[in-house]
This record gives sequence, structure tokens and C-alpha cells, in this order.
Amino acid sequence: MRTSRLHFLILAILVLILPAACTEVIEVQSTSDYHDFLAVEAMLTDRPDHPQRIILTQTLPYFEEAKREMVRGASVQVDDVVFQEKEAGTYVAPSGYCCQPDHEYHLKIRLSDGREYTAEATMPEPGFILDDIDYAYLGGMEMDLDSTWTIGVWGLEKDIRSHYLVNYSVNGNLVPLLLSYVTVDDYFSGKEIKGFPLMFLMQTSLNQAKYGECFKFLETGDVLTLNVYTVDEPFYKYLTALTMDALYIPLISPQPTNPPCNIHGENVVGYFTICSHDDACVEIEDPLRSYFKKALPF
Repeated sequence: MRTSRLHFLILAILVLILPAACTEVIEVQSTSDYHDFLAVEAMLTDRPDHPQRIILTQTLPYFEEAKREMVRGASVQVDDVVFQEKEAGTYVAPSGYCCQPDHEYHLKIRLSDGREYTAEATMPEPGFILDDIDYAYLGGMEMDLDSTWTIGVWGLEKDIRSHYLVNYSVNGNLVPLLLSYVTVDDYFSGKEIKGFPLMFLMQTSLNQAKYGECFKFLETGDVLTLNVYTVDEPFYKYLTALTMDALYIPLISPQPTNPPCNIHGENVVGYFTICSHDDACVEIEDPLRSYFKKALPF
């Protein structure tokens, strides 16, 4: 009897102590709490009609939700071309500037405090010739598809191994890089493509509130543009790591990793790359059309 009472007393004490022990606050630290890193976004293309930009920002601590800090007053140039700071942290090449294949480009960045960073990049051969696109509404309330469209593509995939970054814009509003689509041409190399559903559009109010008008519900008169960038394999791996981290789901997704970086210098993240860019657009007529009109025989 005494033994039972002793066991009961010990159990009661443990019940009182354990919850208190489990409420201790633990401060989780990350390396970004101790170092400010330069973040470089430098993806240049072969399109003279598109502005060529390089964006410099400062990293934030992992748990910080403040707006990113733009890096001002830097000297930025690619080979002998000087990029001027048009907006805070955004450096733009002279109008009409673009890159060419079979040429190695050299990026040089010098910050106002004297720190310097360099990188090199070469444009890969364009792998896909984009002829046209069309849209189709998936429709219905089943599985929350009431705000979902798909983009079909027509074009020619060259008989070379290529890597792609694919994204879209609505009325000129581009989806964020982290939500873009990266792929390899394992299944289409050397083939003509007719009406392949390349991308799905989740145009929801939740995404619109977070990312802007690129996720608006499609309406008559809207212009939908698909962008296809041919990128080299190292940048493809960088994008794959970047998008995997952005879509990380605890207990389901692989462990997040640090994306690779080709910028030379101390305390820096990001990437400098040169890629070819092809695009096509379609104006929305009936947003609820559930088929590719271009695929019809008449």
C-alpha cells in the first residue's frame, strides 16, 4: 500500500514538473544573424527590346519578415558596359543592350564600402523555338479547380539537350522567379510540339493578395504571355534548389539546401547568368473556354 502511494506521489510530482520543463523558450540562431550577405540577381538575355537589369539587395535574418534592403551606390558593369542605378538597388544597362551567344561575359560589382565581386557566364544555344500559345479553362468546382487554366504551346524543340526556365505574365505582370517552372527536354528533344499543356495557372485571390495582379482571375481582354528561357545546367541546378526551398513543406519535402552561387567574393549569394529568351502571347477572349482554340481543324 505504501509502495502504491509512493508511486502515486512520484507520478504527481512528474506531472507538475514536466510541463514547466517543456515551456522553456529556445532562441534559434542562424548564420544570417551574424553576417549581412550581398544578394545578386543578374539574369541577362538576348532580347534588345527588354531592359537588362541587375538587382542588388542585402540578406535578412532567417526569421526576419521586414522588407529586403536594396544596396545603393554600387558600381556595376558587364565587360565594358556600365549599368546605371535607375531605382534603389536596381542597375539597368543602356537601352538596346543585349547579350550574344558564344561570348563569355564578365560581371564586376564594387560596393560603396570597397568590397568587390566578380562572375563569368556564357549563353547556351537556344533550345526551343516558340511559335504560339493558347489557353484553356479547367473549370468546375471539383478539387478547387474553379480558378485554374492551362497554357498549351506550339513550337520546335531542337535536337540538343537543353534546360529551361518557364514563367508567364498577365498584362505585363510577371510571376515571381520562385514560382516559375524549371525543366529539361528529356522527352521532347528534336520534336515538333503541338498543343502540349506546359503550365497550369492557379489564379486565386490568395495568390493575388500575396503576389499581385499576375494571379488575377483571367478576364476578357487580358493578355497572357509565356516566357521560355534556355539556361545552362549550373543555373538550372540553382533554380531547382531555389524553387524547392520556396515550396518546402515540413515532413514531406526534402531537407532545404543552400542554392549554389557563382559570384566570387565574401558573404555573397545569388547568380549571374546569360540566357536566350523566347515568348508568345494570347489575348483572352472567353476566359471560360475549356479547349485550345488553335487545336481546332477550322
